[in-house]
Amino acid sequence: MNMRKIVNMVLLLLIALSGCKQEKEYVSLTEDVAPGPVTNVRVENMPGSAKIFYSLPSDVSLRYVRAEYEIRPGEFKEAKSSNFTNYVVVDGFPNTEEHEVRLYTVSNGEKSSSPVTVKIKPLTPPLEEVFNTLEFKETFGGVSITFQNQGEASMAVTLFSPNESGQMTEVDTYYSKAKQGKFFARGFEAIQRRFGAVVRDRWGNLSDTAFVELTPVFEELIPKPFQTHNLPTDAYEAHLSNHSVDKL
Repeated sequence: MNMRKIVNMVLLLLIALSGCKQEKEYVSLTEDVAPGPVTNVRVENMPGSAKIFYSLPSDVSLRYVRAEYEIRPGEFKEAKSSNFTNYVVVDGFPNTEEHEVRLYTVSNGEKSSSPVTVKIKPLTPPLEEVFNTLEFKETFGGVSITFQNQGEASMAVTLFSPNESGQMTEVDTYYSKAKQGKFFARGFEAIQRRFGAVVRDRWGNLSDTAFVELTPVFEELIPKPFQTHNLPTDAYEAHLSNHSVDKL
């Protein structure tokens, strides 16, 4: 065997050895055990939410971290974060009160560790911001409503007003993510009437009801029957839609 063949064989052997990778340690489900709990927990409170940082255990069976919490009485939520990150975000809180969050580490076989309880205190949630900045103003035939939503959260504002029998009835619902929301409700007579508005976020949390007494500005429909008088310098041809002035 000449030297060239020997060199080629050695190179092939080195390539084969370099291509071998150490296999990840594998834990069968029959040997699966619950991982240890998270440690070194730190909380960053945010508007209506919180980011919870932690140190992960070294267990090879660790798959993810699960957070369980209650956003309002009887309404429980959970959030999950993989074993490649060191934090989990919990959101949907409608107030700035203190809330408890339970953190669990979970194995590949869905076995959970003992919980680590963390207390969070969210900053002013978008629901409160929108509700506290609601402004009603009378306008032609109705009312205009404006609000602030600096976090551009998905919000719904429902307007209510009394029906013919005097019961508060839904007039319209306005959906918005705008920083400065504004909408109108029309079709009311120019007499004093009560209006109410409720804010709802995407988790189904509801605000209190804001009430106001306003008198819509009088408006009158312009009579349709009239004739046009075209001056020599007027461009009085019909619009592309074939609607001339007298048909508007």
